[in-house]
Amino acid sequence: GENVVTQGEDGDYFYVIESGTFTVLVDNKPVSTLNAGNSFGELALLYNSPRQATVRADTAASLFSLVRETY
Repeated sequence: GENVVTQGEDGDYFYVIESGTFTVLVDNKPVSTLNAGNSFGELALLYNSPRQATVRADTAASLFSLVRETY
């Protein structure tokens, strides 16, 4: 699948999953699965910190995104 966010990179967006399945990886190890209604990316917005995990789309997916200025 395609990475939506990559661990260690700067982040400006918070994401809410509309549809699809995603895997969360920390140090390239899967730690959880996210589905519709789940969200991710808030730490980068709240603390201006690098991404703490990689989030990979495993299926066709749809996301809503909010940029830091909106949040």
